[in-house]
Amino acid sequence: ERIRPQTRSRLDQRLLKQSIEEYRGALASAALPQTMSNLAWALLEMGGKAQRDEVERLLGRAAELAAADPFVLNARGMLEQKRGNMEQAVAYYAKAAEGAPGKPDGEFHRRAARYNLGMALLAVGKAPQAVAALRAYLQDDPWSVWSEYVRARLAALGEKLPPKPGLPAIREFAGIALGAGKEKVTARFGAP
Repeated sequence: ERIRPQTRSRLDQRLLKQSIEEYRGALASAALPQTMSNLAWALLEMGGKAQRDEVERLLGRAAELAAADPFVLNARGMLEQKRGNMEQAVAYYAKAAEGAPGKPDGEFHRRAARYNLGMALLAVGKAPQAVAALRAYLQDDPWSVWSEYVRARLAALGEKLPPKPGLPAIREFAGIALGAGKEKVTARFGAP
């Protein structure tokens, strides 16, 4: 059964409000930069000047605690994008897309930043750089729903794309993503 847009909007708002309460609860006991960034994102989605002031405060504090964290940098890019400061957003996304070597969740946040970087570069008319960022995104994440959107955007730009990787590549990616090395994946599933 389909949900009407008005109902979906009310559900989304309710979930955002619930998330905001939970993030605030978590921050009451500890200063966690990624939780601050999540709260800032949720507040940005709610909109309004009061939320923007709190978002700036939260992201400023998160940056003090973890200035190079891709998650924090990506959130700062989203704030600048909402403000219409696309060049500043691009700068934050580019820094976040460099990633955080050795950080367990760094790859995930780097992919998100590459996606945001590509879309922001398109918005400011820098198609060649956007294509490079989006192609890098596809190398990191060739199978998700977002990768389908990226493929469609690149195709609309006239880019020729390689075929999606097949099952052997998926098996290898899944094993490595779960922490197994290439050797362990090959031993378990056979050679690609």
